[in-house]
Amino acid sequence: MGFLKEDSLFSFLYNLGRQIFPKGVIVFLGSYLIFFIVIVFFFLVWKESNLKKRIFLLNFFILAEILSRGILTEVIRFFYNRSRPFSILEIEPLISHSASYSFPSGHAAFAFTLALVVFLINKKRGWFFLAAALLISLSRIIAGIHWPSDILASLIISLVSFLVVYYLVLPLRKKIFS
Repeated sequence: MGFLKEDSLFSFLYNLGRQIFPKGVIVFLGSYLIFFIVIVFFFLVWKESNLKKRIFLLNFFILAEILSRGILTEVIRFFYNRSRPFSILEIEPLISHSASYSFPSGHAAFAFTLALVVFLINKKRGWFFLAAALLISLSRIIAGIHWPSDILASLIISLVSFLVVYYLVLPLRKKIFS
């Protein structure tokens, strides 16, 4: 691997996680939790009484996700072809997945971007979403389908995407939220 003995860090998280969590929990966190947090997000947006704020938040979410998951993640994968851990280490992944490229993690990019958008709505709930994004991401390492640096890169992509969209729409945000 190279980067900070990533194969050792992967092995540590993979083995520890499989000792602590039942397989069903890992599969749920890595495959299905993301659907629940999206539903909760839409509920939070729906609860917003101001229609302009609702529309703004939905559009912000869509733009940030398109940039992070739809553009940056896919462009990096196009140019950087990194095999998944189960392909290299010949381990059985807990989550059924093709042997497509792993860097960066699309699930993690989506979940972290969503968490950052929730911070715009409610900081306390934003921490809950960030914790959910971390659980999703760690479970995908424990499941054997992502390297730790896949997750770190996704976090950086999410943060950059969020900030780009935030500063592009800041004048509009100030007008709507004032």
